Amino acid sequence: MTTLDTTMLAIPRADRIISPGSLTGIAVVTALIGSQLITVTAAFLYSLVVLFHIPDGAATVLGVAFGALVLWGLAIIARLAYEAETDPANN
Repeated sequence: MTTLDTTMLAIPRADRIISPGSLTGIAVVTALIGSQLITVTAAFLYSLVVLFHIPDGAATVLGVAFGALVLWGLAIIARLAYEAETDPANN
């Protein structure tokens, strides 16, 4: 079962409340936490490269690997934000 599988949602899709406010909330939460995730990842990558004197080619490979992990994290954040913002109990 993948992390983005809609069958994992506790509430059926038809019962969720989707409004412009909830969509804005999803975007804002994803942008806020995502920007923090990107900043921490970039700082960590920079510290690894500088501390261990990693060459440019290897640093690029590490950057791509960390970038893929950040995108995966952003997808998880967006899914969790969707679940929280469209939950009928929160409205």
